[in-house]
Amino acid sequence: MPERERADQPARYALVEVENVHDEGIVFEPIHRVVFGASGNRAIETILRCLKAQNDCARVELGRMPCAQGGDTHILPFITGEVEGAFIVNCPKSQLAVGTLQAALDEAVEEICGCEIDYIHGADVVKELAKKGGAIGFLLPAMQKSEFFSTVIYDGALPRKTFSMGEANEKRYYLECRSLEKK
Repeated sequence: MPERERADQPARYALVEVENVHDEGIVFEPIHRVVFGASGNRAIETILRCLKAQNDCARVELGRMPCAQGGDTHILPFITGEVEGAFIVNCPKSQLAVGTLQAALDEAVEEICGCEIDYIHGADVVKELAKKGGAIGFLLPAMQKSEFFSTVIYDGALPRKTFSMGEANEKRYYLECRSLEKK
């Protein structure tokens, strides 16, 4: 587009909002995962195999859902209609538990025909959906603000649906559009 036309072109403007992620008003909430069409031992075995292939060491613990997590370990609690437990990943390749889980789920979904991942706000909703059967739900920890920049530097782009700013019921969605026709 010639310079003289660009001067009057409405598309030359962009709206930018700058926020301080460390502001107390911004809260990072986890976005959990539910894999529909996959449950029980087959899903657990497939996901564990994917975790082992992608990381140095992974195991599963059934019957309890540990939630403590430390530097070199990612704990990924899960619930199915039949059992609950957690995948324990030592020395994970990803900085965040959500990255470790998402990589394994992407691979597992390819192997388990007819299943799909949904991204869920709220632990209660995940538990309710998973307990119905035919699904496996994962409860993820909230990303710490202090992890934001170091994770991007180390891992690159964050995994899809890593966090939400605020609870789902607090969200408002606005869409403003106008036609930007060439004059």
